Amino acid sequence: IDEKYRNVVVVVTDGYIYHQQSVQKSGHRYSYLTEPLIVKEGLNKGDFRTKIETLDFGLIATRNDLSNVEVLFLELAPLNNLDDFDIMKIVLTKWCNEMGINKVGIYKTDLPINTAKAIDLFFKR
Repeated sequence: IDEKYRNVVVVVTDGYIYHQQSVQKSGHRYSYLTEPLIVKEGLNKGDFRTKIETLDFGLIATRNDLSNVEVLFLELAPLNNLDDFDIMKIVLTKWCNEMGINKVGIYKTDLPINTAKAIDLFFKR
C-alpha cells in the first residue's frame, strides 16, 4: 500500500457477509456474518453488545497492517431484527480495527441524497 496516496475501499453491501466456498470458524470468530449466525449465537436476544464482547464474537481478521486504508460500508440493509444493523456495525468496526484500519464509516440503506451526504462527510473527515 502506497503511503503517498489515500487508500479508500468502498463496500456496497446489505451487511451480511457470506461466500459458500469460504466458510471458516475459530471459536466464536467466523469468515461470514449472516442472519442465521446472529440467531445461532443468541445475539438477537438480550444485550448483544455484552455477548459480542464476552464471546469475542466477530469476523476472523487475517492481517493487521492496514493502517493506511480507510473503509466505507454503504447500503447495509438488515432483514428482520432491528438490532442487526447495530450488531453489523460493532462486528465490522471491530474487524476493521483488528486489521489496523483506523477510519471506518458504516451506513444503512437510505435515500440516495442521504447516502451522498454520508459519502461526502466520510471523504471530508
